[in-house]
Amino acid sequence: MKNVMKLVKYDLLKSKSVLIFSFIGIVIIEAAFIIGQLLDISFLSTLSGVLLFILLFASFFAVLIYSIHIFNMDLSKKQGYLPFLTPTSAYKIVGAKLITTLIITVALIVLIILYGSLDTYLIARDSEPGISIGYIFKVIGEELDGSWGPIGMMALSYVSIWFNNIVCIYLAMALAATLLGESKLKGLVSFGLWIGINAIMGGISLLLTFIFKSEMMSANLDTSTMTTGEILNFTFNNSLIVITIVLNVILGVIMYFVTGWLAEKKLSL
Repeated sequence: MKNVMKLVKYDLLKSKSVLIFSFIGIVIIEAAFIIGQLLDISFLSTLSGVLLFILLFASFFAVLIYSIHIFNMDLSKKQGYLPFLTPTSAYKIVGAKLITTLIITVALIVLIILYGSLDTYLIARDSEPGISIGYIFKVIGEELDGSWGPIGMMALSYVSIWFNNIVCIYLAMALAATLLGESKLKGLVSFGLWIGINAIMGGISLLLTFIFKSEMMSANLDTSTMTTGEILNFTFNNSLIVITIVLNVILGVIMYFVTGWLAEKKLSL
């Protein structure tokens, strides 16, 4: 585990320029939004608010694309790691990249929550002077109606899907590199394999949805009369969500070990 964390640290150091540049961009746009709100410059606050929203959510895709870029460099150039990290198994290298991506993703989510809370407070303050951030969280808590269990299931569901997709991309790249070596068609084949693997997993998920849909459809609930908490309970507190999460984790782990095996035995990562 200690060696894996060294690999994670090294991957983060390799990514520091991109991370710092992205963070500075987000901070500058957020500062423009705050200035626009405080000085009542509607054009500035509106423009910066839209840009901030786009940038924060585009960052998720940027993290994914950059992790693909780094893994592709490892597969193509055998760039290796620092001498004090070797010898290291490919399983640890792939695992470290997954952990690095997860850390960056969690940091982005925390950033979105912090900035989202601050921006909501600034907007709400215009209509209700004297309002506090604590009061906003209280209102949100009342609206959710104690649905923290379903919210946790929702978070686990999204994390498992995110993890599954990243491992699927790594597997497709490793398969393409194994089959084609340094061929220029490797990227195109990787994309095709990723679509194929996702289609198979999508078919399995569709089958599960068909099997368990009666649980979701038989209730015939009128969501227009339900609170946010009740909707979350209904949507994310059922056996289909649990099975989907378990399936994503199982498939993700299988793909991780296959990717590690290919990188270790076939590619000498």
